[in-house]
Amino acid sequence: MRPIPFRLFLLYLAFLVTLTTTLISGVSIFMIRYKGIGERSRKAAEEAVDVLASSAEDILSAVENSIFLLARSSLQMEHGAFGELLDGSVALTPMIRAVYLLDERGMSIAVGTHDPRPSLHEDFVGIDFSNMPLFNALDHDDMFVWSDKFLSILSGDTSIGLGFKTGTAVVIAELSLDALMRTFGSISQTSTRVWVIDRLGELVADSGMSSESGIINVRTIDFMSKAMEQKELDTIVQFNGTQYHPAWAFSEKLGWLFIIGVPAGSDNILIKSTITDLILFSLSFIIVALILIPILSMQIFRDVQDLRNLALNLAENGEIPAQKQNRIREFNSIRLHLHDMHAQIREREDKLKLVNQTLEKMVDDRTRALTDRNNELQATLGNLKQVQEVAMRSEKLAALGRLVAGIAHELNTPIGNTLMAVTSIKDRQEALEQEKAFSDRERFEKFTRHLKTGLQIAELNIQKVAELVNGFKHVANDQTSSVRRTFDLNDTIDDVLLTLSPMLKRSPHSLKTRIAEGIIMDSFPGTIGQILTNLITNALTHAWDEGQKGKILVRAEPVIPGTTNGDTAACDWVRVSVQDNGRGIPESIGQQVFEPFFTTRMGKGGTGLGLNIAHNGARNILGGILDFHLNKDGGVTFFLDMPVRAPEL
Repeated sequence: MRPIPFRLFLLYLAFLVTLTTTLISGVSIFMIRYKGIGERSRKAAEEAVDVLASSAEDILSAVENSIFLLARSSLQMEHGAFGELLDGSVALTPMIRAVYLLDERGMSIAVGTHDPRPSLHEDFVGIDFSNMPLFNALDHDDMFVWSDKFLSILSGDTSIGLGFKTGTAVVIAELSLDALMRTFGSISQTSTRVWVIDRLGELVADSGMSSESGIINVRTIDFMSKAMEQKELDTIVQFNGTQYHPAWAFSEKLGWLFIIGVPAGSDNILIKSTITDLILFSLSFIIVALILIPILSMQIFRDVQDLRNLALNLAENGEIPAQKQNRIREFNSIRLHLHDMHAQIREREDKLKLVNQTLEKMVDDRTRALTDRNNELQATLGNLKQVQEVAMRSEKLAALGRLVAGIAHELNTPIGNTLMAVTSIKDRQEALEQEKAFSDRERFEKFTRHLKTGLQIAELNIQKVAELVNGFKHVANDQTSSVRRTFDLNDTIDDVLLTLSPMLKRSPHSLKTRIAEGIIMDSFPGTIGQILTNLITNALTHAWDEGQKGKILVRAEPVIPGTTNGDTAACDWVRVSVQDNGRGIPESIGQQVFEPFFTTRMGKGGTGLGLNIAHNGARNILGGILDFHLNKDGGVTFFLDMPVRAPEL
């Protein structure tokens, strides 16, 4: 974590405390006020809907009074005077779109509209309203009847009708539904939402979405359906994704249902104002804190700076400045502790000087002793290296001696056969010389056949001797000189196995090979041959008990990283393995087999250097790895992984 200055840390800390305090207090105030806001909103909705229903009744009553006066006046006035009165009444009441004066048959006598034409205009007189549902509903005199909404034939507006019959006069007024809804909307608060549902259950008006009036089936809306059934509504309802506190009331005159919803949650104006107040309060509090905190923290920063300077002075100069009192008790305590610590450090430094002087003398004495001991160890190590080199040369010479003995044994047989064939030919030739001449042709041909057979025997045995000597020369030369050259791995392995054939013939064990053809290497054949000889000799020596007949499998194949599709000429690495079916290697000594001088046949001809020499040659000369693994069906497999091109030495 990256460190920050102390003063900045104080500012961060104070700001964090201020912000946390503001958030906690703001949330607490909001939660306390939130519950009260909900109650107030529900009461406000109930009061608003009652006011709306009452105001609607008053407005409708005023319209009824106007129609009543017009109906009474029509009975007492001439048509001309009534027409003027009718035009004036309609002009003074924008909500009324038209007023019809009808006779008992339903024929129009006068029609008042907002049209500039007078009410007694010929186009308005004689219109038949006898089929109008509102006219037919006027069964009794002095009775007001309100209709459902309909489309006016004169104004084309969606309207509602009010009818009144008295004597022979019938007065019908058309009220604009839009004008009536605007009047209701002006009565309700602007922050509320008003729904008006007629007696048929159709949505007459929605102050929030006027386009849905008459379209929505209110029976599918839970709170509207409950209101129509005059049931108690839930505290909060949801409509089109917005929450409201609802309340309802009925209009007795129209039979309409008024529902008012006061927005709830974040849409509530009281909650919005509360959040705004809290935000302004928090911002002002934070701004004041950001102004005052740096000023108030200045003295603390100065005190900390004084303590820091005191500590640096004590650490660098070792001088104790004069005591200075701070206004903060803890800082004074720290200053006293620093002075005490300085005194103790001085005392300990004096003691350390004495101890250092003693230690320097002890270190000098031990350094001289260690130097003498190190010289002795270096001499011993040099002797050990010489012994190891001598042992390694002895091991190589011993192996070469066994090789020479085996080759000599192998050469004895073909040379003896050659000597016998040549001696036989010589004896036959001497016998012929004594006879001076051939007595007959048959004896001459017999001598010729005998001579040919003897020469063939001598030639074959001489070739075998030459092959043995050539292989021995290659192996002996490679193992003694470690010369780098280009060679065919198959030929090198054949030469090594040829030199080991005398040893294998004298043992009850068998050896088979699986050598991939065409592996050309640029490496050290002598080291490879020595490793292969040591591995095979090690198997013959340790793998089986006396009298057992074992099997050895020598394999050579390319390793995958450098080749695909079996292209041995393009491989980068080669694996040579020697597998036997013997007793294997116990786990207890598995980590020691490559250590120098480790052998399980100490005193029985084992030197413990065979595998160590092979391991070092594989790593240091061939640039490869020599390791082993135990076979599942018994025995062990040693494998030599090496690059086709050996590293430069």
